[in-house]
Amino acid sequence: MYKTKKYTLWSNFRFVFTPVWKEKRSYIRDMITGIILSVIVPVIGSMLSALVVGLLGESLSAVTVIAAILSAFVGYALVNAADTYIRQKHVYHHIEVRSQLFMRQFAKKICEIPQEQYEDPELKLLREKACDAVGYNNAGVEGLLRAVSAFGTGVLGLFVYMVIAGSIHPVILLLLFGLSVIGALCNSLPDWYENKIRDENARDEMTMQYIDRLSDDAISGKDIRVFGLQKWIIGKYGIAIKNTRRRNAKKNIIAFAGKSLETILTAGRDLICYLYLISQLKNGMSLTMFVFYLGIIGGFSAWFAQVSDSFAKMKYCSVHITDFRNFLNLGEDAGEKKIPQNQFKTVEVVFDHVTFCYKGAEKPVLNDISFSLKSGEHKALVGLNGAGKSTLVKLISGLYLPTKGTVYVNGIDTRELDRDAYYRHESAVFQDTFTLAYSVAENVALNEQWNEEKVWECLEKAGLSQKVTALPQGLSTNLGKELSQDGVRLSGGETQKLLLARALYRDPSIILLDEPTAALDALAESEIYEIYNRTLADITALFISHRLASTHFCEEILLLSDGRIAECGSHEELMEQKGKYYELFLVQSKYYGEGGAADVD
Repeated sequence: MYKTKKYTLWSNFRFVFTPVWKEKRSYIRDMITGIILSVIVPVIGSMLSALVVGLLGESLSAVTVIAAILSAFVGYALVNAADTYIRQKHVYHHIEVRSQLFMRQFAKKICEIPQEQYEDPELKLLREKACDAVGYNNAGVEGLLRAVSAFGTGVLGLFVYMVIAGSIHPVILLLLFGLSVIGALCNSLPDWYENKIRDENARDEMTMQYIDRLSDDAISGKDIRVFGLQKWIIGKYGIAIKNTRRRNAKKNIIAFAGKSLETILTAGRDLICYLYLISQLKNGMSLTMFVFYLGIIGGFSAWFAQVSDSFAKMKYCSVHITDFRNFLNLGEDAGEKKIPQNQFKTVEVVFDHVTFCYKGAEKPVLNDISFSLKSGEHKALVGLNGAGKSTLVKLISGLYLPTKGTVYVNGIDTRELDRDAYYRHESAVFQDTFTLAYSVAENVALNEQWNEEKVWECLEKAGLSQKVTALPQGLSTNLGKELSQDGVRLSGGETQKLLLARALYRDPSIILLDEPTAALDALAESEIYEIYNRTLADITALFISHRLASTHFCEEILLLSDGRIAECGSHEELMEQKGKYYELFLVQSKYYGEGGAADVD
């Protein structure tokens, strides 16, 4: 269970507007200007109507009346044009502030979350809700920005109209204010219900997004078609949509009921005010003031509704921002992180009675594991699929933290280790190949800025330089067809060599090879691993495979079985013991010639 805090609306207001004030001060200026103009425009409009009626009632020449009306309308048009310009400009400012100041924080946090948390369903829900705060125009951060602007306009407009309405009669002011409050409460019911169903909406949205990704994935698409999963998957999607529609229908009923009651109250309030003004007109009120006050009374409810609606919107968006802040706060109380004295120039890893259990699992995937990976040592970890090899690699790399026991990197517990600093000195090649639809050079350097000489050196060591030299645009050739029709597709073995070049480019102190060649046949895997072993001669390395013969060159081999280290030693020592390693090696060797290996999964 992740610790969450409750933040007040004022706290969330400061959270949003503090960086805006520091980095986007022009946004605040435009907001204030827009608020003032948005109030001036309707007041001038009411005055203009009253002026026209008043002029028509005076015994003036037609030329004088037309000139006065035209002058007034030109002034009104100029103010209205300025208001429209500021409003339109502010629309893009809202998006700019959300994108540049807050989406950036969200993306940065996504990259910083430890892998074991990232895969946690509870955190996925929190992440989904936090995404709502930065992913939409009318919710979260941008929703609050818009609502604050509307609230400021409403408050200023309400104040001006209250002053004018109070000049008619204090009772009229009280009547306008009191019935508007009741109407606003009725109108806020949909937002109350929206906040109540937020978690349910987030879960269904997460389901629909997952199915969207699944249906658009080329790999899963094959299984969906072969096994006829379309109806089943669409059914899951349909259930999520049905649940969302049901909740939205209830929300619409609540909104309709609240709006209907508000309309009845507004009609009754306006009727009383109009009757009072008619009585005052009979008692000597000028027609000009009568028309002006009619406009003010009609506009009063609109200003109050704007204050009420925008305040409710601010509270609604504040809930999103609270989720966003709780997401950003994950790991905040972890304390100061440590960096070893040698700055990771060399890396030594020690497992001390390590146990790891996935959240919700009945039993641990690793149980009481102890071993060491010394600086410059090449060690292999072998075992059948499901033995816990990939989990162990993630513990070494710092992506996971142990449930029990301790993983030490250069003597520092990974719970206390500055993992970001550690990542800069390690390389890993995982089972799922990761290539970008950009140039070969960018795929090696993982950066737009790259050292050409170093890239070629790494490609040469990885045995891929001849292939790249023969490509149409050399290092500038794009991989894949996603972004370039001239892009090329590498074979499985070539891709593995590219990943080795990428690993070398980082000048790592440790490299982890988590069955990167699992998709290749056993002989190709053995060849690639021999290249890895030769190229990484002075680097601490852990080779992972479920094909035992592929890692026979390592100084020590650990056989993982049922979450425990069943046997350890060199290939020759393990064969002499004639235990589990020996039995598996013989079974796999039947499928290939001597020195080969087979996949027995």
